[in-house]
Amino acid sequence: MKILFIAPVPPPITGHSLASKVFLDYISPFSSIEVVNLSKQSFKGGADTYNRFFEIGILLKQIVQKKRNKDLIYLTISESLAGNIKDLFIYLICFRKLPKTYIHLHGGSIRELLFNKYSIIKEYYEKNSWYKRFM
Repeated sequence: MKILFIAPVPPPITGHSLASKVFLDYISPFSSIEVVNLSKQSFKGGADTYNRFFEIGILLKQIVQKKRNKDLIYLTISESLAGNIKDLFIYLICFRKLPKTYIHLHGGSIRELLFNKYSIIKEYYEKNSWYKRFM
């Protein structure tokens, strides 16, 4: 099976990158895997420098090139507003492969980092019944 693995992997070692690396090591013997490494050198959440925007452009280009001929896509999504925008671009790039895309949210602070921080997003999701099941 050919998998496109889009997630942060060490270095640097964070909880998210370590969990991704453990999973990557587990599935590697059973699959042909190409990695797009979402790691950043800063521990600050979101897009904290202009350099990061440039890095994201390079990552998106890698995804365009590597998504071809893949059976599955594994993607860990972000918990910041800028990261969610990046994720939307990834969804657009992988639109035809979305039925074969596995999306994984590591952690669980999205409510505090995104929904509670931006009132327009919080108001939208509070109006949806599915949101209340998770909060």
